Amino acid sequence: MGGWYVVSGKTKSPEERVRIAFINLIKAENGHIKSEISLQLGENSQATFQEVKVATDGDFQKGKDGALELATTLDILGQTTGASLSGKGEIRLVGGKIFYRIDELPPIYPDAQKIIGRWIGGASNVNIISDVLRGSIAKALQEQKIFSEANRVGSEKINGVGTTHIRVKLSSVGYAAFLAELTKQSGDSTPINKEQIEKNISQLEGSPLDIWVDSSDNLRKISVVNTNTGNGNVTNVSIYFSKLEGKLKIEAPQDVLQATVPVASSSPNNSVNK
Repeated sequence: MGGWYVVSGKTKSPEERVRIAFINLIKAENGHIKSEISLQLGENSQATFQEVKVATDGDFQKGKDGALELATTLDILGQTTGASLSGKGEIRLVGGKIFYRIDELPPIYPDAQKIIGRWIGGASNVNIISDVLRGSIAKALQEQKIFSEANRVGSEKINGVGTTHIRVKLSSVGYAAFLAELTKQSGDSTPINKEQIEKNISQLEGSPLDIWVDSSDNLRKISVVNTNTGNGNVTNVSIYFSKLEGKLKIEAPQDVLQATVPVASSSPNNSVNK
């Protein structure tokens, strides 16, 4: 199926290279991540926006107990009939706490200037991907077949790095088994219904996912395009990975406002996304 690739005298299938790339990412101590997301609304959509674009650019690292820590810029642009609205800011996830800073906000809130350029404290106890969970994910990736097929498409350069382009298709049965195994290994006592998961993600069965891996089987890019058959919405996501660049400080900011300040009570998330 597809092509075969030879690294250091060892033959690896495209599926094995993708599996290794995801495991390498899960185990990474730090790195740089950049994303481009666009949502084009279909004719049957009830939303007022015609198109929304989101771009992020930041770094990540392992924090305490291996939990994910992140600092990323956020740039949002929404297009409506005859008008556009934009939002800019930065998000940090440090020590299990989320912090937001809004640098640009559409004039849709009174007293918006009170929070422009200021850090706002968000949720606490947000511990993502601990070392225990990293091990569980890696083990589940090794043991479960979450792709129905994987094919080598060609060779491309991503950010100046030579990569192999591999296209995979998701298996709803395999993905459900992956989640069930992950839940079991992580010690979660909540029962998981594999049949319900399969039903929920059945629309993604066979959906192509494009993945680029370098010569060391490190993940360099993920791209997926999904069309909602119900409302016609088209979502296009591209995520880029590279070495840590250190553009932003991955540390808790100083002089943080409380989430109860005026305007922010409507949630800083909502104020940016509108």
